[in-house]
Amino acid sequence: MIKTLVYIGVVVLVVFSSVKLSYNSGKSVGRGEMKAEIENATPLVVEEQRTNVRISVLKPQPISEIIALPCSVEPYQDIQLASELSGSISAIGAEEGDSLKKGQMILTCDVRTLEARLADAAASKRLAELSLQRLEELKDNGFVPEEDLDRATTELQTKEAALRLAEIELEKAVIHSPIDGILDLRPVDAGEYVLPGQTVARLVDISKVKAVVKVPELHVAFLRPGLKIQVMFPHLNGSVLPQVGPVKYLSTVAEEASRTFRMEIELKNPDLNIRPGMIGKVYIERRKVADAIKVPIFAVVAQDSRRYCLVEVDGVARTQEVTLGITDGKMIQVTSGLEAGDRLIVVGHRELEDGDLVQVMSQ
Repeated sequence: MIKTLVYIGVVVLVVFSSVKLSYNSGKSVGRGEMKAEIENATPLVVEEQRTNVRISVLKPQPISEIIALPCSVEPYQDIQLASELSGSISAIGAEEGDSLKKGQMILTCDVRTLEARLADAAASKRLAELSLQRLEELKDNGFVPEEDLDRATTELQTKEAALRLAEIELEKAVIHSPIDGILDLRPVDAGEYVLPGQTVARLVDISKVKAVVKVPELHVAFLRPGLKIQVMFPHLNGSVLPQVGPVKYLSTVAEEASRTFRMEIELKNPDLNIRPGMIGKVYIERRKVADAIKVPIFAVVAQDSRRYCLVEVDGVARTQEVTLGITDGKMIQVTSGLEAGDRLIVVGHRELEDGDLVQVMSQ
């Protein structure tokens, strides 16, 4: 402990005592006697005050430069289903919000007219088959010209094609789900008349989702398809933990209006908690230093253009001007000014100046 001997209080005390003694005894105290008493007096010891601090011993550690960008969620698949026929809706097979399997019926248009056309096409085909069969029998006896047989064959092929078209028309009347997904929208009801091209259903698959990011050109060079990127959704209050997903798509050409590049990150969503339209954050690692000297950002003191940290040396605080490097948002790299083994002051440093005495508290 550093101690300072303070004699002023002692002198005052001795002088006061001598004067009092002289007054009480009626004797005067000589200057020599007073000097001797001062020299023989026991000095008072005053202990200088120290500031309590906590320290962190620096050592090389890895650090990554992390940038955070906002993202929005889109469905993995988003399908608009439109009617291919005109007609009224006769049956509804699924309601909005239902989970559908691939091939499950969503709605059906009135099929009575289509069934009648199919029956007519089937009858015409049967008639053409019988006509061709008779001509082939007559040909064997030499009574049928070759061109009549060709004409009958072509007629049968035409009727077969008409039958197939009627079957396709009937199939189009029933709208099925093309994927496993959720019926997000069905803007029509039973009895409504629909036209070709009119939207009748919207299906989304969110068993996986896409986190879509608009990346400034400054960061594009650090990205590539397949790179794993962390995504967080702070507004879900912890119901969805931070996820890591691969970059599935990175556009080659920037969007003309924003001059940013579209990036899509694929995320698994088995519980369906991540919904399209939600806002999240992606954290992109731009670069990494394996053996950096890094300090908490709050341990760096800014003073005008200077940046410095405080370290403890033999119970004394010393300022060290530093040069800073990359940051991960919590820690920052020090490229010069500090080295491994330095005792960085991390608590109590804001009240200190160079040369102040400190007391290191136990961790």
